Amino acid sequence: MSKLSWVEMMQAHPACHLVVGTVDAKMVLRPVRLIERLLERLKPRGRYAVTILREPAGLAVHCAFLEKTDADRLASAIQADGQADGTSRYPGWASQRWFRLNAAMAAAIAAALDDRSEPSNAD
Repeated sequence: MSKLSWVEMMQAHPACHLVVGTVDAKMVLRPVRLIERLLERLKPRGRYAVTILREPAGLAVHCAFLEKTDADRLASAIQADGQADGTSRYPGWASQRWFRLNAAMAAAIAAALDDRSEPSNAD
């Protein structure tokens, strides 16, 4: 597992695999940190990066993966929709999936992380 900055990832691997979470306006604080914690649990095998970008519909957490299997694991864990073949919303990516990161999804992710976390619950 090798986490890169978004800029490093885009320079080295501009057409990798994308998973995007559109953040609801009433979403909990720090959506990037929540997804990063989930990725730490999933332990991607290849390079990856996470950032938050402003889109026409609002904020979105973008996760880019060098390995398709890592993108697939995140997409499965959060029940993301989309195209695994690179067509649709975000042109230029090898594959792409998307999901709505609303309060219910954030609570479900946090609960799953807390169920398996170490005794220290610091965030």
